[in-house]
Amino acid sequence: MNEEKLRELQEEIERLGRRDKEVELEAKWQDSWMRRVAIGVLTYVVVVLFMIAVGSQGNVFLNAAVPAIAYILSTFSLDIIKRFWKGNKRKA
Repeated sequence: MNEEKLRELQEEIERLGRRDKEVELEAKWQDSWMRRVAIGVLTYVVVVLFMIAVGSQGNVFLNAAVPAIAYILSTFSLDIIKRFWKGNKRKA
């Protein structure tokens, strides 16, 4: 192999390493509490604004908490389901 080919392979390996780190960071973000809480808060705000816009009766701020809390609780069950799914995929 000549030097140019070795250099190209080395650059490709480095590029793959950088991509792997980015993929790992993205996976950590998908599982992070920061993401879960941010989505929960955004869900709450959107539902409050929607309920105000449509003239909803009752305590808008309390009622809007239901879907936001439901989302956050659902993320707990998703972890359990994901582990089950991964275990089945490893067996296959």
